[in-house]
Amino acid sequence: MKIEKNKLTELLALWIRWDAELWGELRQIQVKLLHQRIVKEMTFMEMAEFHDVNIMQLRKIFSAILLKVENLHGKQLGSLLRHINSELEAIETGIKSKHGHEFGKVFLN
Repeated sequence: MKIEKNKLTELLALWIRWDAELWGELRQIQVKLLHQRIVKEMTFMEMAEFHDVNIMQLRKIFSAILLKVENLHGKQLGSLLRHINSELEAIETGIKSKHGHEFGKVFLN
């Protein structure tokens, strides 16, 4: 079964907004960072500029957020969020396009 991207995004947004355990474990700013990265698909550069922090510091904080989510809700959800983050990273670095065209692959014959 394939789920449309906008439906998955909507589901994740609702989960982040209404999960009491998540709000109990994470600080409000951490929840906001999770929402900006996963739901709004903001780049780390955009997030760093928005929050006026160093991009490397933001990456470490986001990694810690994913670890907390994984510990709270299990490895499957943590793995899904890491996969989404990896896909966004691939788009940011130009390896993958939002339109499905992949760049940066090298084929050696």
